[in-house]
Amino acid sequence: MVIDPASGAYVSAFAIPGGQDGTNLAPGDFLPGQENRTNQRFGMNVFPRQTRHIAYLAGRQDLGGRLTLSGDARWARRDYETRSSPIATLLTVNRNNPFFESPTGANSHLIAYSFAGQTPNPVQSGEVETLSATIGADLDLGGSWRLSSYLAYGAEEAGFGSSGTLQSTYLREALGALADNPATGYSAARDGFLNPFGAGNVNPQAALDFITGGWTHLWSESRITTANVMLDGDLLELPGGPLKLAVGAALRRENFDRKVDSFTSGIAPVLGALNASERDVAAVYAEARIPLFGAGNSRPGLERLELSLAARFEDYGDVGQTTSPKVGLVWEPMAGARLRANYGRSFRAPALREVNDAATASPSILPRGPNQILTMILYGGNPDLEPETADTWTVGGDFEPASVQGLRISVNAFRTDFENRIGQPALENILTALSDTTLSPFVRIIDPANNAQDRADMQAILDLPTTNLRDLFPATDYGAIVDARYVNTASVQVQGADLTVAYAFAVGPDAFDLTSSLTWLERFDARATPTSPVVSQLDRPNYPVGLRGRTHLSWTRGPLSRADSCPRSPAPASRPRTVSRRSGRRQRPADPSAAPSFRAARPATPANIAHRCRSSAWMCVAARRRRSPRVRSSISPCRRTAPVSPCWRTARICSPIPIARSWSATRSADAPCA
Repeated sequence: MVIDPASGAYVSAFAIPGGQDGTNLAPGDFLPGQENRTNQRFGMNVFPRQTRHIAYLAGRQDLGGRLTLSGDARWARRDYETRSSPIATLLTVNRNNPFFESPTGANSHLIAYSFAGQTPNPVQSGEVETLSATIGADLDLGGSWRLSSYLAYGAEEAGFGSSGTLQSTYLREALGALADNPATGYSAARDGFLNPFGAGNVNPQAALDFITGGWTHLWSESRITTANVMLDGDLLELPGGPLKLAVGAALRRENFDRKVDSFTSGIAPVLGALNASERDVAAVYAEARIPLFGAGNSRPGLERLELSLAARFEDYGDVGQTTSPKVGLVWEPMAGARLRANYGRSFRAPALREVNDAATASPSILPRGPNQILTMILYGGNPDLEPETADTWTVGGDFEPASVQGLRISVNAFRTDFENRIGQPALENILTALSDTTLSPFVRIIDPANNAQDRADMQAILDLPTTNLRDLFPATDYGAIVDARYVNTASVQVQGADLTVAYAFAVGPDAFDLTSSLTWLERFDARATPTSPVVSQLDRPNYPVGLRGRTHLSWTRGPLSRADSCPRSPAPASRPRTVSRRSGRRQRPADPSAAPSFRAARPATPANIAHRCRSSAWMCVAARRRRSPRVRSSISPCRRTAPVSPCWRTARICSPIPIARSWSATRSADAPCA
């Protein structure tokens, strides 16, 4: 391999001939302008092997008819293991290697080499253990007034490890680029040199075992402790019905601890320091539902008209203060027809992981058009992150025609504008980072061979103990630096519409419910920086499709039930389920206009986040997770409470969440904010 001076890319100059063991090569045996190819999917797992354990306990006790105590606890553990792709790298080989031969008479060469079929594929394994518990109390104060409170605790401990990976210092010793080091216990002269010039498995097993002694261990723990108290009831009686009011306060403490140990270079493991951080958050909130017209003063065209107003004030110890408002209107011009409109502004402070994740760097070869560029990728948190905000508008309606019993139709149009959205745009599009002009603010093209400043900056990264494989390539071989750390992107705008048609019917003792939903995205426009052009992300890999749908059929007979779903597009959404505020049992929303349709297990893209946000920002939330070994999760989607908890109200769910999750939401008919 040689570096093309015009593009800074690696190109193949010669291929090594097959059918020989590398011991008798002559300069004329190399094949100019050709390439050696291999299968880099050899031996890798498509899906990881996983084992899951889950335990759940819930209890409820009424005391004296006015006080109700409740509690729940959930424990879960997931262990997984998978094999990644074979080791492939660039080798720097010189005349100290007894197998070295040069087609050009040079003293060293770069060789693109794959160990597929020679060494076992690296193993990635880990475990995730979660524990959450909630204790709540509801006190009937008389009349319609009720005092509710709860304490919640959630913790997640995760461990990840990779083994059998390349150890760059050992690799150089096995190639003869470094003299034998007694501290490693390996001697190339005694145990055998690594031979990259032969076809097939011609290397001594001792050398292969030696160079694949690299490993990485990562441990993290997240904890959230929450206390919440809420008072709600009928404030006064209006001609249209009772004016309902809810006020409350909440305290929350978040903790995030992380530690990384690695052995990818050097002669001793790098034992990282424990990175611990915490945050205290205090909040107060209020919501009122004002019935302008109702059963007591309805008139033609005004069967019901209700205004809802809500606000939440939060004080973050490390970010500052914020106020999130919400206003909504529900209008029923006639029986069976309900129109609604909402506006809400939501706020999300950077998560502790996003701010304090330890800085690391790793080399990788990335494409730039037809070329391949050796690139250093920077990972980690960003202490300069600012909070992100989102403005959401929704307009929709629900229709239940009396002429067709059991038919329900819901239409919803939405728009969400994100500002300062927190993300990793370069990492999310890493394969196109060097060629996508919208990502240029996060990419630095360098020429360290000819530019002293580039060489000094690259060497400074290689000198960091947290840089993986830092002695595998010299600073002059790199052509780019990609900043894949968390950043505030400029803006994201999502706009579209939902259509849901449901039909419930019975055939003898059997009850059926057929539901079809369709989501259309008109736009999903993103701007990486204030000076970047607006780019549509619709129908691109890792982003939402413009049109998707799902059909769901459920059957019930007495205690028996069955449900089946049929997706109509990639990454479909499943039909929502609700959790009762009082009992914790799944049930239908009491008021379709007040219980927005939240789809389950969607990836946390802005479009899906907007879908969760566009009907209301004040609700009871319960989360049942799905995790992937490739991503790290935080304790709960709202970062407020354990997976099942009493009602608390926040607009914070309208913000990106690191992983796909199952969502449930409910509104209680007798609570003004629920």
